[in-house]
Amino acid sequence: MSDDRTKAANLSPAKQALLERMRKRPAPAIAPPIRPRTNRDSALLSFAQQRMWLIQQLDPESYLYNVPRALLLRGTLDVPALEAALNAIIQRHEILRTTFPADESGQARQAIAAESKLKLASTDLTSTPVDQRHAATEKHVLQYSRTPFDLVNGPLLRAHLFRFADDEHVLALTMHHIISDGWTGGIFFRELGESYGAQMRGGSASLPELAVQYADYAVWQQEWMQGPVLEKELEFWRKQMEGAPSSIALPTDRARPKTMNYQGNHRSKAMSAELTGQLKAFCQAEATTLFPVLLAGLNIL
Repeated sequence: MSDDRTKAANLSPAKQALLERMRKRPAPAIAPPIRPRTNRDSALLSFAQQRMWLIQQLDPESYLYNVPRALLLRGTLDVPALEAALNAIIQRHEILRTTFPADESGQARQAIAAESKLKLASTDLTSTPVDQRHAATEKHVLQYSRTPFDLVNGPLLRAHLFRFADDEHVLALTMHHIISDGWTGGIFFRELGESYGAQMRGGSASLPELAVQYADYAVWQQEWMQGPVLEKELEFWRKQMEGAPSSIALPTDRARPKTMNYQGNHRSKAMSAELTGQLKAFCQAEATTLFPVLLAGLNIL
């Protein structure tokens, strides 16, 4: 018996069944490597960007795809250093200085500015009573985050500093989803912290050089996902989604409106470490992620 089969025999029945299912799957297409593109000034849009660009054309005044974030800053703050740190991150990542004009044929392209300087706007709220600061912050950040973006002229990143005291500020950042997502937000804040610390020391952050930028990924995706490769992917999802409802009709206490107003809210619920571990183990056994498992649980509930 080979080493691989010996190892498989020692697996639990659930993992052996998963392994057997994976063996029967057709081999996936081997993707070519992502390489830096030749044209550094512009690029085609990725599929995800194309979708968001089209939706914005249908409703230019929509703020549906605005991604707001707020960071509470306590302690002495060097505002010029913070502004310089923000601009260092913008210069580091091409996508943060990208706009999306359409060419003569009407096809949108990524237009990447060689340089883009952000001016950190600020609002002084030091006269706000302490017990009203939370409500005031929420009001200002909400109003600030709902201003639509101009995808053609940009910029697609806005920053605003709210000052409550010499040692208490709130940094509000809003980006359009076409240049950012939930995962990249964590990267942005981590690099911003490193860059701000470097600015305070009078230097620049020692961040590793980026091998590729998002536009490189977009070009790679457009060049690879063509012909038989693209058709195979589409055919898979046609079968997966056959007969699926047009909307997820979860049970609620209110009727679904005819026109979406997007006035939603969210609630948080912490799960125990034991339950979280069980869910992760289940996802690994079923070769899936937490999102569809939790959504299925909510649907059953």
